[in-house]
Amino acid sequence: MNAAFDHLADITDKFLQQKGVGKFYMYVFDYGAPIGFRIATKHPGNVLGIISQNGNVYAEGLGKKWEARAEYWKNPVPLIATSTTAARAPTSPWNKIEEFFTEYLK
Repeated sequence: MNAAFDHLADITDKFLQQKGVGKFYMYVFDYGAPIGFRIATKHPGNVLGIISQNGNVYAEGLGKKWEARAEYWKNPVPLIATSTTAARAPTSPWNKIEEFFTEYLK
């Protein structure tokens, strides 16, 4: 837990409530990302979408689903690698640098 991010998220959340902001899209950048992610977790029905630019994610925010992957990061042996293959596999053609260059640098 990071008390500074928790506190800033609480302040920002109260500001949004006082301004009457209901549903919204969120843009997070750099150190503001953990604050925005905390607000999104607290009010998932209010966040219509998140745009993240260079958003930092901290270990305490990863949760249980990342435990096996974190074990692989510490000890990248083949047995652990096979259990985390899906997490490291490209999910779309945009995860391959060649497709990025083809699409955006024609």
